[in-house]
Amino acid sequence: MTTIDLDTLTLDRGAHDDFEDGACLLEAASFMAGESFSDSPKCVSPFLASYGRNLNDRLSDEDRQKLKPFIPRLLNTASDGLDDVRRNLAADWSIRTAVPRLLDVAGMAEHAAALRALAQVTDDSTYRAAKEAIWSIRDIAWDARMAARKRLRERFAEEFKKQGLADVAVAVAVADVAVAVAVAVAAAVAVAAAAVDVAAAVDVAVDVVDVVDDAALGAYTSTYRAVREAMQKHFAESDNPLALAARQNTTEAIDLLDRMITAKA
Repeated sequence: MTTIDLDTLTLDRGAHDDFEDGACLLEAASFMAGESFSDSPKCVSPFLASYGRNLNDRLSDEDRQKLKPFIPRLLNTASDGLDDVRRNLAADWSIRTAVPRLLDVAGMAEHAAALRALAQVTDDSTYRAAKEAIWSIRDIAWDARMAARKRLRERFAEEFKKQGLADVAVAVAVADVAVAVAVAVAAAVAVAAAAVDVAAAVDVAVDVVDVVDDAALGAYTSTYRAVREAMQKHFAESDNPLALAARQNTTEAIDLLDRMITAKA
């Protein structure tokens, strides 16, 4: 086992070549375990690893650092036989708590109530029922997502044409436009287990770069990051209902990792 100074460690998003290059939650776990550096350490439960990778990359840079205390706790969970229990915990929270919270804000209170009324997910039967319910609502939300994406694309295109593409700062400036329709987008990513996924809005912004100016294709990565960071900043500071719901889901998603690590048969 390799010692890591958690006080000085900064967890990053995405994959890295080695520990000196940076590390996400699972890469740090592999390094601490003395395994080959990767985001799929053999000593970590496959379910915890999958959830941890997803959570690590969805969180803001600030919130991601809250995952550091979990690094040593993830080790030696691979063969504890508790992944079915963890699956049920994650499905129950996501489908009966996190998603309804977002659906309420998105004006889909009836669907939110239907999910809350489901039986607690504790076994294969209740898990299948919950999955069927969430997929049904996801299908319903798809049209809302597409409509929101169309409106968002039009707003971004208008703003880019108005201001030009001289600077990535333009992408940051129009991030507030994306937030205006994010409620509808949020309803469409109802199966996300962490915070509101702003990737749909970010993708539109990057899409528009292609449409407005082919010469700007080289700015793809920086534009994506700029818009994503601007929107995450907005959600971290705003007191609108969607932002409040997103922050509560973020807090509970981190707490869920703690509950899954300490799960009992």
